[in-house]
Amino acid sequence: MPILLTGIRPISVGTPPLGSRIDGASIPRVLWTLVGSPFTGEYRRASVVHDVACVTHTEPWSRVHRMFYNACRCGGVSDPKAKLLYGGVYYLGPRWIFGVGLEPVTPFQPSQENAEGRMEALRGFIDSSSPSLDEIEHFFPSPPTTTIVA
Repeated sequence: MPILLTGIRPISVGTPPLGSRIDGASIPRVLWTLVGSPFTGEYRRASVVHDVACVTHTEPWSRVHRMFYNACRCGGVSDPKAKLLYGGVYYLGPRWIFGVGLEPVTPFQPSQENAEGRMEALRGFIDSSSPSLDEIEHFFPSPPTTTIVA
């Protein structure tokens, strides 16, 4: 079972079930334009484990996106490119409520135009200051909260 470490506690994404759809859907399309398709190149393997983790929901979305950054780095992706990819999945990637047995919830989705502008701004921020992942997370506005009605 593949294990990728983030922080102290490992994330186990397991083996994708037979028939799993590995389609790059967890990687926002705006990133495909900036860094290339998730089907080829350095971050291909990271995109596969990210796709699986974004479907199985065995970990909180925030840990899954950090795992994606670490998988990119382990796969040979440069730090600036991996940070841009991380910022993209953090800002535009799937989110879900963990541990309550619900379907995934995407609290917001910026327009494609806004997404492109934000990714270009993030690229400039990364190139000029080499921020930490926490700083990248704070570069983006806080998403609106989602209320669950029982």
